[in-house]
Amino acid sequence: MSKFEKFLKLIDTVGNQWPLLIVIAVLLIIIIKWKTIWKALGNIKKVTVKRGDTVVELASKNENNSTRVTKEKQKVQEENEKIIDEKGKENTLYDCYLKISNGDLKGAQEAFENIQQNSNQEKKFENEIVFLYYEFLNGLINTEVLSDKLKKDNLGDEDKYLIYYYLGLCFSESNINNKAISSFYDAIKCSKDESQITRCIIHISKITFKSENIDSAIDILTKQLKIVELDNSKVILLKEIGNIYYETKNYTQQIAFLEMALEFAINDTSLLFDLAYAYSQTSFNNASIFHYLNLLNFRPKHSLALNNIGVGFKEQKMPMYAVNYYKRAIENGNSLAAGNLSYIYIDSGFEKEANELIDIL
Repeated sequence: MSKFEKFLKLIDTVGNQWPLLIVIAVLLIIIIKWKTIWKALGNIKKVTVKRGDTVVELASKNENNSTRVTKEKQKVQEENEKIIDEKGKENTLYDCYLKISNGDLKGAQEAFENIQQNSNQEKKFENEIVFLYYEFLNGLINTEVLSDKLKKDNLGDEDKYLIYYYLGLCFSESNINNKAISSFYDAIKCSKDESQITRCIIHISKITFKSENIDSAIDILTKQLKIVELDNSKVILLKEIGNIYYETKNYTQQIAFLEMALEFAINDTSLLFDLAYAYSQTSFNNASIFHYLNLLNFRPKHSLALNNIGVGFKEQKMPMYAVNYYKRAIENGNSLAAGNLSYIYIDSGFEKEANELIDIL
């Protein structure tokens, strides 16, 4: 039995008590899994990091670090770029949205017509639905325009799925939650594609969570989690459950689901960031540093991770290493790191250096 199957079996076995038992289980996993890491990170003497292909070298120390803790600035969770849901593979189609948003309706229509000329019949219909959705987001049409598309003759299930799915998005944007949920369920009825169904389930859960029905939102996701087969579906469902726990500040539960998601996506940098940040909100700060360092193996110039590693080392009373990572974060455009570093300089009496950093904020 795989770890994932055992994970699901735990949920089934304990019923309504599974969140509590998962917390207990994940704490045991954390203690076992990270025991040697904590020991190593708690006794670091030397950290060597090569830029480009990141190489991390840790060496133990014998002396105590007596540096006092300086004033902290808040850690920042990685910002997910706000993009329009399903902007799609066709970048030029998204360009239509940008033109509509900027009031260039003629330019948007011309760009759309060019896209359609180079698309097959099936793709043309999808493009049309997405374009209507973009128009809706900018107040140019109402949902009736999309609904009328359902009256078209000879619609296949895939076409109906697209219409219902984007209707769901429109109703969700308008906070008409009952119609949004109904539309997503109608979309599910028209699809046999696991990824499409999972996408709808996630939207339904988001709406349910937005209505402050947290347990139901999680139940919707866990039911889907038990039947999906694709690793990608498992990852996005586990991450979404983790997001709910993040929003409710239940970081240990969030860690449990993100750790399981990492089993299927070891190089997912957004997942690594979220997991590292979640650990930083608990007493397992060393595990947080480890995951941020792991993230740098894939994205060496990730400025938020570099800053947060600096914060982590400062909390470990290791200011020299904190300064190193703050500087690297600053080099990659992170202004928060400049503020964090200035506090260290001020507390250490380096007024000139602190003022220079403040000037770039």
